[in-house]
Amino acid sequence: MKLSEKQKRKIVALARRGWKQGAIARELGLHPQTVAKTQRAAGLPTRPYPPDVLILELFQEGWSGGRIAKYLRTSVSHTYAVAHRHHFQHVRTIKGDVLGFVEAVKKREGYILHLARKFGLGLFHARRLARAVLGVEMFRRGGTAPPLTAYDEFPARERKGRKR
Repeated sequence: MKLSEKQKRKIVALARRGWKQGAIARELGLHPQTVAKTQRAAGLPTRPYPPDVLILELFQEGWSGGRIAKYLRTSVSHTYAVAHRHHFQHVRTIKGDVLGFVEAVKKREGYILHLARKFGLGLFHARRLARAVLGVEMFRRGGTAPPLTAYDEFPARERKGRKR
């Protein structure tokens, strides 16, 4: 079916107002693919992008770029492009009793894993906080050393047997 110039102008006008393809197709009694072809021929996107304000609000609420893209049915790269264009810095908040955890680490009350569970922190953030508080690069693993012992504080024992 050949579209008239009037129909083409109507499609372009409605698309520029932010109408979706399906709504334009229903309004004019056309197939959505016909609407999409006309939009492409006019140099318009076939799927209008969601407003930047909405994407930024969801980022500020703590949503990830992937979750926003899925919710708004747009690409992940577009959501991050909007954040980058508006100089948005995603600030992550640590959930749990951070101050209690820090005090327990200073007192060396136990292993990081146990303290993280006790104060409701994730293990990644707990390790990062413990390293920052104690000024240690790495901790000894396992139960062979006292809790929160760094490698330089508690030297490894010498092995018995052959020397290489």
